Amino acid sequence: MAGWTGKVRKLLKNEDVLGWVIWGVLTLALLWPCIYFVYEYTYSTVSPATRVVSGVFVAAIAGGFLSWIVNEIMYRVKRRRKEGGKKAAKNRRKPGAR
Repeated sequence: MAGWTGKVRKLLKNEDVLGWVIWGVLTLALLWPCIYFVYEYTYSTVSPATRVVSGVFVAAIAGGFLSWIVNEIMYRVKRRRKEGGKKAAKNRRKPGAR
């Protein structure tokens, strides 16, 4: 059991894999609200299959947009921490050394 959790953690450290996981989770979370939205705002003559497929499409697009925002925030936080570490290391140098 402990072997697969290490592999999953290693995979989630990859930014690309994490982005796809975030997109998938957000798409699934937005699926029912988007289908409901499409059912409410379409004509009654539209077939139910078209409504469901349209709702899934809207959920995927909205999930992609939100995951892009989350990935951008995570990237900027990681970059800021990395730059902060470089500045701290630079300040720890000996006073006379360049």
